[in-house]
Amino acid sequence: MVGLGTAIVGGGAALGSGAFSTVTAERSVEVNVINNAGEIAEEFVDVVVDPTSIGSVGVDGGTVVSDTTYDQTPSLGSDAVSLVADAADLTIGFGQSDGGDFDSLDPIPANATVAYEDLFVIINDNSQTNDTFTVTFDFDDEDGTANYDLSFDDDGNNEVTVTEGTSETMGLTELTTGDAGNSNGLLTITIENA
Repeated sequence: MVGLGTAIVGGGAALGSGAFSTVTAERSVEVNVINNAGEIAEEFVDVVVDPTSIGSVGVDGGTVVSDTTYDQTPSLGSDAVSLVADAADLTIGFGQSDGGDFDSLDPIPANATVAYEDLFVIINDNSQTNDTFTVTFDFDDEDGTANYDLSFDDDGNNEVTVTEGTSETMGLTELTTGDAGNSNGLLTITIENA
């Protein structure tokens, strides 16, 4: 801190002496991110949605992953998609829509609760950091107009803890629908060291 304070005082003295009135410095910044599902699972954890055997759930966008992507995983279906590895927009659709990307899904009735078992898989391949992670799911009705609610219940707290070299599933995902209509919300997935 002392060196920084000295530099500021010295700069002020130079500006005050009339030597120059403006100093600009441009520096390059490089941000390198992991966007490969296998590498993410090795370094942290990956969260995969696998709607393969569920007729009323689909995914638009994202990178399809398979058992060969990871060292440690349960059997993934052909429609499994990484939710962490992909920077592209990705939408998880529940129920049939009129036209668009989800028109081939099975319809979901109004005013109903539909339970999905093991829809989400959390994978912590042989973590290079040997860490245990807690993954929390949170649904938010962004603009207050969603006509449904999503809850994620694995021990009642919407979270799963996964140790190094293992995979776990979010045991139960429940969709509770309203009376009618299509609406949007936001799924936030938080990954923290346990």
